[in-house]
Amino acid sequence: MPRVSVVIPVYNVESYLALSVESVRRQTFDDLEIICVNDGSTDTSREVLALLESVDGRIVVVDKPNGGLSSARNAGIERATGDIVCFLDSDDLLEENACEVIAEAFARTGADVVTYGATPYPEFRGYWWLNHIL
Repeated sequence: MPRVSVVIPVYNVESYLALSVESVRRQTFDDLEIICVNDGSTDTSREVLALLESVDGRIVVVDKPNGGLSSARNAGIERATGDIVCFLDSDDLLEENACEVIAEAFARTGADVVTYGATPYPEFRGYWWLNHIL
């Protein structure tokens, strides 16, 4: 059983999907599974997922009819086998050591929930309010 399950809801994100999943595949922490929940995509996201699944055994694709972000995340939680569940939006990226830092934070603190910030990427896409909130 993996320590971390990264759940990625997927809906019509063919342009971002491979890069997002790649940011999880390249984690310094390798005791993880990557659960991609295809939420009824109508673009080529499902085909991208099939290709990614074929090259990395840690990737699991769950298909479901479109039900929205919460529904997709819940389907990912149901499929997850890790001790820790982490969510990543399919147009976002994880820093290369993110899962390691998250697992360490849980181990160090005994917390039930860990939250973390973010930065805009590319950085020039950010603006004052977004940078402040993240």
